[in-house]
Amino acid sequence: SVLLISPFAASARRLRANDGRLTPVGIFADTPLSIVVQESVPGRNLSGMLAAVRASGRKLRMTVPLKGSPGEMCAQQLSAKLGADVIELVQAGSEAAAFAEVANGRADLTCLNTASVRGALTNTKAKLREIAEIRSSSSPLARMQVAAASAQGFDVIAPNWIGLYAPAGISAGRLEQLSQALGRVQSDPAAVQSLTRQHALPVTSDQATAEGLLQSLRLAVTLQR
Repeated sequence: SVLLISPFAASARRLRANDGRLTPVGIFADTPLSIVVQESVPGRNLSGMLAAVRASGRKLRMTVPLKGSPGEMCAQQLSAKLGADVIELVQAGSEAAAFAEVANGRADLTCLNTASVRGALTNTKAKLREIAEIRSSSSPLARMQVAAASAQGFDVIAPNWIGLYAPAGISAGRLEQLSQALGRVQSDPAAVQSLTRQHALPVTSDQATAEGLLQSLRLAVTLQR
């Protein structure tokens, strides 16, 4: 009779621990990450930034939030895609500390929850800008405020979705009912509007299934260091 809404990081910990107490239903919503940079960092997109940094010969300092977090995966993936000669990763210990280092000018960029980034950008006088989104959703209803890294030619995999889980003993019939309802939510105009207000995104009907959740989870866990 109880369902669980669980973020990716907690879902990954349960998968690695072989915790069999829950049954996946599907991805409820995608909560993307954002790459935010100091205003002084050159380039209006990732390609422009890469070209300008390589021409200057100066590495960018990128702060990394909590170990094992989607933000850390984003930083590691971005460093791998752009090259270790472009980005130097610096541990910050928390999301707040990672953002503060960039806001105070002691680092050049970071990768954090989009909702947190946009809230902080609204409430801070720091000269920062959002340069790319890291998203898992492939839904056509997912509205884009900033170009996704994948659309810019950099396929960074760092899931930060929210999954729906049921008790392990749930009947197959009830699980199917839940999965169908979850799929309908993804195209419901009121639900999509509500997610958008919270800087979250709907997912496709395939992602809103148990198999869709497990595929994303297993892929990401293999990429975690």
